[in-house]
Amino acid sequence: MSFVARHALWSDEQKEAALRLHAIVEEKKLETIRLSFPDQHGILRGKTLVASEALASLESGCTITTTMFAKDTAHRTVFPVFTSGGGFGMPEMEGAADVLMVADPSSFRVLPWAPSTGWLLCDVYFADGRVVPFATRHIFRSVLDKLGERGLDFVAGLEVEFHIFKLEDARMSPEDAGQPGAPPDVSLLSHGYQYLTEQRYDQMAPVLDIIRRDVLALGLPLAQVLTANAILGTVAWSAVASNLRSHTAAAAAAAKAAGHPLTAATQTQIHTTPWPPGSRRPSWSARRSGCRRRSGSIVPRVTGRRLLASCNRTRRMRCPG
Repeated sequence: MSFVARHALWSDEQKEAALRLHAIVEEKKLETIRLSFPDQHGILRGKTLVASEALASLESGCTITTTMFAKDTAHRTVFPVFTSGGGFGMPEMEGAADVLMVADPSSFRVLPWAPSTGWLLCDVYFADGRVVPFATRHIFRSVLDKLGERGLDFVAGLEVEFHIFKLEDARMSPEDAGQPGAPPDVSLLSHGYQYLTEQRYDQMAPVLDIIRRDVLALGLPLAQVLTANAILGTVAWSAVASNLRSHTAAAAAAAKAAGHPLTAATQTQIHTTPWPPGSRRPSWSARRSGCRRRSGSIVPRVTGRRLLASCNRTRRMRCPG
């Protein structure tokens, strides 16, 4: 019996998605599949497997070291993993032990900027089937379940704001190989100061078109693209938690491919908003606390690379249904 079956980790929907995944990989002749999970900082970590091995690992899981949960945003291990408890007070985290990434088949995408590559979001488990308590997807899902027990619904739209710069010097000399590396030299694509005007949009259009096409190709519900002081903002309705990081990853990879890398100034915000008319709700959505037709909403926010939760009392959100 597989790890997934032994611990009943997949829903019926995920089982059906796994069957479709096999067919898509064969039909599109995919060569590699990336397995990723968001760490505590929202950074995607994981492994890239050849397609056949990735498919074989779907139900058995793919091992990865627990030190992935012990990093800071500069990718340095900041917990004493080779001490008792591994710095977490848990024997399972000692000595850079392994955990298992289990793919969520319903998250599968073919990456538009790497057409021979598939991509899957994963949940992370210990060898005995227990969820790693620091796994952010599990933390978020458990919060949704608790709110769901109260009969409350959380509906969110996603807005990603970031700066795009032209790469002048990537600083890839051997002396730049330290940790963290020296920042690259960059220049502007436009002078900015064009808040919601078309004054300089044409200068940005070649890059924005790449990002827009790739976001839509990923199946993400993009609503608008706008520039404000040289910032591109993208608003997506009804963003499901499993897709939040893929939105930023799509923008970053598309911009990089165009020679205009995003910087660490990336700012991602999730704003609550009424459900768009005629739209279909996802299979599971966040549930909202205190939804009694009054002002106030929970606004998770990722600023820089840190996840914070704040309560925004300035917006009014309708009770779903």
